[in-house]
Amino acid sequence: MVKPEDLLGTWKLESWEITYSDGRPTTYPFGETSVGLILYTPDGYMSATISRSDRTPMSNPNVRRAPQGEKADSFDSYFHYSGTWRIEGNEVIHTVQHALDPFFVGTDQVREMDYRGDVLVLAANITTASGAKMHNQITWRRP
Repeated sequence: MVKPEDLLGTWKLESWEITYSDGRPTTYPFGETSVGLILYTPDGYMSATISRSDRTPMSNPNVRRAPQGEKADSFDSYFHYSGTWRIEGNEVIHTVQHALDPFFVGTDQVREMDYRGDVLVLAANITTASGAKMHNQITWRRP
């Protein structure tokens, strides 16, 4: 059983892959070389960030003045949320307080855990509109 102290600290992203029950090929939401960090603090806060490793800088260093298309590309290549965390059984639950995607705010993101010392695998299963099962698996490693 995973204890809260097992998760504390920083974890670097190794991979995020999605497999499908209907035979579709495995997908990688931010590419096979995506980068990211997840942090768990002793006072119960967490933060997760994942992005493409090949993000293109915007043409204007002030994001508010960048063209809309560049802003959309930047949004599509980056994922972040933060909030509080707790463990229940074999799951870690992230209660989202801040997120790039406003839909996430106020939700509980439940992840099954597979903890192996310096490797942490978080997984979630979702049913697609077509009824297929979508298995998200994110692998993290201590730096």
